[in-house]
Amino acid sequence: MITTQAQQLGATIIRQPFDTPGVGRSSVIQDQQGAIIGATLPTHTFPAPKGTFIGDELITNDVTAAERFYGELFGWPSPGTDTVSVRQASLGAAGFAAWVPYFATQDVEATLTQAKRLGASEHQTFTDQAKGPPKIVLADPMGALFGLVGPNA
Repeated sequence: MITTQAQQLGATIIRQPFDTPGVGRSSVIQDQQGAIIGATLPTHTFPAPKGTFIGDELITNDVTAAERFYGELFGWPSPGTDTVSVRQASLGAAGFAAWVPYFATQDVEATLTQAKRLGASEHQTFTDQAKGPPKIVLADPMGALFGLVGPNA
């Protein structure tokens, strides 16, 4: 149902719905700005794992369109949901958009140094103190974006 609705809202279907035993039914869609997201309807009852993952952020040049699309598709933002956000920013060519998973670390500089040693490159640093601690966006050696967030100062 999400896949059909996403297509009706203008998304491109990258992968039609498929089943993953013990996980759920998923599909992969690309929104109108080019960001790719996997939607999964879980078939299990166990809670999501806890750990260093702290949330996802959509970085896009068109926040209004993104909020409209994901609002209609998933009902975001939901009250009390703080693991998904949208940020106005340019990470490259006009119209570029990407989902960025963020990971918590107790030592941003040490983790950044380790990530670079392993082949990551620093992409962008956000220092919007009104929204919490600084966030650093990196690209892994294959080009996938991810972010680091340290403890609140």
